[in-house]
Amino acid sequence: MIPGSDERRPVVGVLGFGKVVTVLARLARDAGYRTSVAGSGDPPTLRLTVEVPAPGAEAGWSDEVAAADVVLLAVPLRGHRTLP
Repeated sequence: MIPGSDERRPVVGVLGFGKVVTVLARLARDAGYRTSVAGSGDPPTLRLTVEVPAPGAEAGWSDEVAAADVVLLAVPLRGHRTLP
């Protein structure tokens, strides 16, 4: 997922976007996990938004991120009733 990384490291996927997600992505990355984040936009659009607050994390498509070893779902409380 992350170019040049050790592919054997577990991957933490974070679905959602916002302040909580960037903190979670940074903590996972700092703990040595490969980290991938997906939000409502496409990865090229999110890339800079992800890489600045959480360097080393990458933006991905939601289905790719959902296939991670560990998945964290971060949605606004008001949005939980509209999840598929």
